[in-house]
Amino acid sequence: MSTALSTQVKQLATTLAVGGNEKELIETLKSTAFRNQQISDSQMTALLIVANEHKLNPWTNEIYAFPQNGGIQPIIGIDGWNKLANSHPQYDGRDYEYKFSDSGELLAITCKIFRKDRSRPEVATELMVENRRQTAPWKQFPSRMLKHRATAQAIRSAFGFSGIMLEDEAQAMVDTKQNAPEVDEAGRNELIKNAEEAAKSGRESLENYWKHELTPEQKVIVGTDEMKRIAKTIAIEAEATVI
Repeated sequence: MSTALSTQVKQLATTLAVGGNEKELIETLKSTAFRNQQISDSQMTALLIVANEHKLNPWTNEIYAFPQNGGIQPIIGIDGWNKLANSHPQYDGRDYEYKFSDSGELLAITCKIFRKDRSRPEVATELMVENRRQTAPWKQFPSRMLKHRATAQAIRSAFGFSGIMLEDEAQAMVDTKQNAPEVDEAGRNELIKNAEEAAKSGRESLENYWKHELTPEQKVIVGTDEMKRIAKTIAIEAEATVI
């Protein structure tokens, strides 16, 4: 065990009042925070540095990591994000707004984070059309998953957290990179033009275009950043009912 790793383990165990010797803590960390994947001392040290910074417990899955290009991608579950917010001295609560189409389909969730030292809340809106994925959690609990995305984004912005994300966000990035098709710029521009035309008829029209007219490969070609740009041209408040 390297000196740096030993130092980080001792520091975090003391902060969190976690019992056990260093060897036991490291072995447990491998099976929880790294899901028994092969990782180096430097990768484990990197995770513990982030855990120490945010006082999150990797032994209870508040924070864990994916090995990535020789380094790691720190992952925080929704319980960890809530802990980050609740433990911040300036945290002053949150509100949610749900926006639906005329047919009752969920379009977006907005999370507002209030700080004691600011007069205006930090606002993050996540759109279903940008976030929905063909995975079991999104198919079974789409509103819950979208709420988690909005919550994490609002907390991240309100308190300046960087370099950490939800597992679903990280996996989406990996999937996009692995499955990215060869891009024909002329074809991409045509898809974007069609999306912009759909947006002129409202948010429901844009979502229908995304869901029903584009193949999974075309969605990757267009990209969520471009869809976010197009979606911002629509006044969400005029398109949906807030409850």
